[in-house]
Amino acid sequence: MIKPYGQLKGKDGKEIISSILPLMQKIFENFQLAQSPIDVKMDELNAAYMQFNYLLRIMDGRTFPITSKMWIVPRGDYFFMIGATTRQDEKTGSMKEIEQIIKSIKIEN
Repeated sequence: MIKPYGQLKGKDGKEIISSILPLMQKIFENFQLAQSPIDVKMDELNAAYMQFNYLLRIMDGRTFPITSKMWIVPRGDYFFMIGATTRQDEKTGSMKEIEQIIKSIKIEN
């Protein structure tokens, strides 16, 4: 997703992702922060990253333990919000696949 800074204008990626964290804690059942927001690089650009786990409850009542990763990449008057989610047991996708996809992202001037 590409988002305008709005009220977050002037904040770096780690500040932006940290401001999103309380909302995530409220939205997701059994939320657990696996990796606190940290500064990282994405395609040589300054970015921020966090990882969290939660319980996904689907309409038929089944639940699945989920792991989500999120990156924020500030760019000009906007920032990129990139998210990836998989089941914790990785039956339908793996963290390795997510890492390969993230490494392939190219952000041009």
